[in-house]
Formats: sequence, structure tokens, C-alpha cells
Amino acid sequence: MLALIREGDMSTAVFKMQNALRANGFAVGADGRFGPGTTQGVADFQRKMGLTPDGIAGPATIQALRLDLSPTTLTMADYEYAAQRLGCDVNVIRAFTKVEAPRGGFNPDGTPVILFERHYFYKQFMLYRKPGQSIADRAAERDAIMQDNRDICWPSGLSFAKVDKAGRAIPAFDRYGPAYQQYTRLNRARKFSDSAALESASWGKFQIMGENWSRIGWSSAQAFYRAMCASERDQLDAFIGFIGSKPGLKEALRSKNWRHIAMLYNGTGQVDYYAPRLEAAYQSF
Repeated sequence: MLALIREGDMSTAVFKMQNALRANGFAVGADGRFGPGTTQGVADFQRKMGLTPDGIAGPATIQALRLDLSPTTLTMADYEYAAQRLGCDVNVIRAFTKVEAPRGGFNPDGTPVILFERHYFYKQFMLYRKPGQSIADRAAERDAIMQDNRDICWPSGLSFAKVDKAGRAIPAFDRYGPAYQQYTRLNRARKFSDSAALESASWGKFQIMGENWSRIGWSSAQAFYRAMCASERDQLDAFIGFIGSKPGLKEALRSKNWRHIAMLYNGTGQVDYYAPRLEAAYQSF
């Protein structure tokens, strides 16, 4: 369950909080975007309740507002809204959910379903250099991390050697690791670089990669992450934004060109795997 909402966030949780503030007499907008006005409203509410007026809605503020932030699932009306936004058959959108996250957008413990991709972390880590750190030094830091953390940081397309330089056996990891290890791997990566780690996982019911947070409208990787924790509707909004941000993808959805859809959505190397599955899922509806 989402336990923090702060300025820069955009989600259904923000919308719920804004309405709760309004119900308590605080004049804030109710648009689902946590801007300076909402920050001030939260701080004023906190001051009234004897809480630290930092303008960040943490557990104590959420409880004081009596907010229920349990993740919610998609309704048929949500699918129809997305189909109208994208101008495509509603069952095309439903097909994605059946292929990408057939058990839903959330795990039983309330966390979003994710897949952590170690080759993305290898790449994204380089984007977050420390102040004064050279590219060469950042690469050296990454490679040092990789030596002892090959299940969370490894170049794309490369496999493990059978033995190390000392002749010792190196345990093999598959590209993604088992489902039950996804958050263990993500949280380990977050200790090295929070933003790079969040960008290196695919999230929720539509498995949108975190690296897309900016192109689809969020203010940071962390804001995107909190939205993915809020509801399947927020995960749907990420899907709509991603489709609109990829040239040709919206048109491919409208024409049901499954191979082109798979190429643009899943990548050129995934077409043969995803195209027939998406088509079959569509036909099942």
C-alpha cells in the first residue's frame, strides 16, 4: 500500500488526498497533480492536526485524512476510457493485460507486479553520475558492482562465464531471475542508485519500463514508482502515455498489426514471442 505522497506526484492517490483536504475545508485543486498549492494545503492540514508541517503526506497524515489507499483494479469503464483515448478496439487493450500481467497489476502483498532487468540497470546506472564524477569513474564503479552482483547488473546480451579468473565456478543466473526474487533484486539495486533501479524494472498490469517516466508525464522515477503503487488505473494511464509516445504504435493498435505492435512495444527481438500471444489474447475476448 502506498505510504507516501509528495510534491511532483501524479496519481489517483493524489486525487483522493486532494478531495479529502477539500472535505476538511482546505482550498486545493482536485486534479490528481501534487503541485505547490497542494503542498501548502497538506502543510496547513498538518499544522491544524499538530503534525510536522512539511507538506509531505506520510503515514501519519494519510491516517489523519482517513485515506484508504488500498490498490484498486481496473473496471470495464476504465478499459473503455483508454480505448476512446487511443481510438482502438477495447479488446486490444485487454489483450495486453492477459499477456503482460495475467495475474493482475499487484501482488497479494499490495506491491505492483514487476520484472527487474539487470541489463537495463547496467545501462541506466551510467546516467546518474555523482557530482564531479567522470564517465570513466562511473563505469569503474558500475563494473565493481557487477563483479559481486551479477544478478542485478550485467551487460545486455552477455552470458556468464563458467569459471572466474581463479578457476572458481560462477553461479548462473537467467536474464530476469524468478518472480519471487524481483523485489529483492530491485531493492539491492536501489542501494546503488535509486533512480537507475526504478528505471530498470517494468511495472504493473502493462509492464511499462520505469525508464519511460519522463516521456509519459511524470516528474521523476520516484513519482512514477509511487503512481504504479497507487492503482491499476495509474498503470493504465502509464500505458496510454507510453502508446502515445511511440511513433506508429497507436496506429498499429488501431489496425491490429500484431507484429508491428510487438516490435514497438516489446522490442525487435521479441516479435516472434509476443505477436502470436497478443493476437491469441485478443481473440479470446
